Amino acid sequence: GDGGFSWYKDQTDLDSTRFAQYRDYDLMDSEDPVLNSALDIYADNVTRGSSDEDTVLEIICEQERVIEVLNELIRRTKLDSELWSIARALAKFGDNFEEVVVYEDLEVHRLKHLPVDEMYVMTDEYGRLDAEYPYQQKAELDDGIDFKDWQVLHFKLKRRRDSNYGVDGS
Repeated sequence: GDGGFSWYKDQTDLDSTRFAQYRDYDLMDSEDPVLNSALDIYADNVTRGSSDEDTVLEIICEQERVIEVLNELIRRTKLDSELWSIARALAKFGDNFEEVVVYEDLEVHRLKHLPVDEMYVMTDEYGRLDAEYPYQQKAELDDGIDFKDWQVLHFKLKRRRDSNYGVDGS
């Protein structure tokens, strides 16, 4: 039957709607000072809360070694300072994609922001993530870059359980 074609058409329609929403949200952020301020306040509240301290993340664990390793990871990735922009982008777009950058020493060294309008969540016709490369970055003219599941952190706010993206919840 036309099951495969219908699935492909649904995916393409979803992508064009999703990208249009991202463009609208970006435009609203740049042209509406009230919305711009609201997104800033949301990011402030998420990353600061009621604490007067500069520490955004605090690791609490009974095992001191776990605390040391995770604090080193936070320091190396500058996660304390990156979380504000991650939270703001998440509130704005409903999605945020970060590449986990690993160096030759097999240590995570940083997070690299990946533009939401270039990222695709790769699924089969049943909605399951692709087992080998569930994320793809594709700009207009390139062939795309495939990512394994551990290479991308996908933050998303979603209203529908069946949604692969959070744009419907931004």
